[in-house]
Order: sequence, then C-alpha cells, then structure tokens
Amino acid sequence: MDPTQRPAGEGEADPVARARDAIARDVAEARKLAPLVDAAVQFQRGRRARLARALPLLVLLGGGAFLLASGLFRELALDRLADQQQWLQAQARAHPWTTMAGLALAAGGVIATGLPGALAIVVLSGVLFGTWIGGAIGMAGGLLGSSLLFGASRHWFAGGQPPALLARVRDGYLRNPASYTFFMRLLPMFPLGPFSVALAWLGCRWPLFLAATAIGAWFTGTVNASVGAGLAHVIASRERIDIGLLSEPRLMLPLFLFAALALVPALAGLRRRGR
Repeated sequence: MDPTQRPAGEGEADPVARARDAIARDVAEARKLAPLVDAAVQFQRGRRARLARALPLLVLLGGGAFLLASGLFRELALDRLADQQQWLQAQARAHPWTTMAGLALAAGGVIATGLPGALAIVVLSGVLFGTWIGGAIGMAGGLLGSSLLFGASRHWFAGGQPPALLARVRDGYLRNPASYTFFMRLLPMFPLGPFSVALAWLGCRWPLFLAATAIGAWFTGTVNASVGAGLAHVIASRERIDIGLLSEPRLMLPLFLFAALALVPALAGLRRRGR
C-alpha cells in the first residue's frame, strides 16, 4: 500500500469536522450577542411605542405650527376680525347655522392646537349672535378643542413616571382633584390649552374633566360673548370694533365677577380639608 495514500473516508472527514467546529464557534458567538440583539429590539419597540403615543399630540401641535407659519393665526386677532365685520354680519344673517358651526369649529380647532386665539372668536360670536347663543358657541368650541387636546395628552403621558418632586405635585392634586380642577378651569388667566395638558399630566379622569370643562366653557363662553354683545351696542355709535373697547368698565365687569367665582371651588376644598 502506498504510504502517501490515506484510508478511505479520512480525507472527507477532516473538512466536515472543521465545518462543524466553525459552526459551533459561530453559534457560541451568536449566543453572546443575543442579549445585545434583544436590547436593540426592545429599544426599537419602545421607540415605536413612544412615537405612537406622541402621534395624536404631534398632529395637533403640527396644526398649530401651520396656523402660525401660514399667517392664519394673525387673522384671528380681534382687530383683524373687525376689518371683516360687515361681511361676517352679512354671513350671520344669511347663513346663521353654518356661521355658528364654523365659529364653534374654529374655536375648537384653535384650542386643540394649544394656541390662545379662541377668545376673539367667542367675542365675535357674541357680536354676531348675542350673549346666550355666543356663549353656547364658546362652550361647544371649548369642549371640543379641550377634549381633543386632553385625549392626545393623556395618550402621550400614559405609562410615564415623573420625577419625585413632580410626583408630589400630582399626589397633592389627586387628594382633592375636583376642587383643583374646577379652580383651574374657572381661572380667567389659565387658557384652555395648557389647562387640558396640565390636567392630563395630573391624571384627571375623563368624567371630571368633561364636567369641569363643560361648566367652565359655558361660563367663560357666556362672559366673553357678553363682552361681544356689549361691543355690538358700542358698534352702533362707533361703526366698527376696536380692540380698545374691551377696556371699558361695563365690559370688564363680567370678567371681574368671573375671577371672583374662580376662587369658590378652591376655598371649598380648603374648608373640607380643614375639617
């Protein structure tokens, strides 16, 4: 037998063994990388979940950015709306229901974006339709816009854990949520947009939010519409709406009553806690 010749099958076995060893080493390396792969997968899923939670709020904020960038938001100023006074009054007489629905949707859309331009729309509603109908328009727009922003904010804050200091603020709110909610909602200097986001972060429940918003939106809508109705009487002598008219004492009186009423729920809450 030729000594250079190998036994049958020996030449074929060596490559198979080497391949087996290489596969075993690759499997061992892959097992070492498995935790990193799992961490990457979990990070990707978490990022997608955060994006899904933020998407409704991002859509609303994007709408606000569009209003600002397009210049439409500047047109919601009361003095700008005054320039369209005669046309708006003609539209209100010719198409009252369409105009009322348009005003409510416009106010709701502005509030949902977090921008503070709804006041002029509600005042204009009072100019066009009087105190009570204008107040109803303000209530409908406030309830619609606040609910959209509140729901989007709750979706974003779901599952988040605040720092210890902010957690104590939330715990303080949850000890007496009704009093604080109505106080925040009736406070004249607290706009509907930040109010909705703040209550979503504080953990306010939907029934309490809707009740406080409906009552607060009705009251603020009626007060602001009464300002507009007062302006309508002034228009008869001054022929146009002027932003300076809002400083007249008889038009400011409802706002002072409004501020006094805002203290009632907070005082009631403090009295209950003192017992």
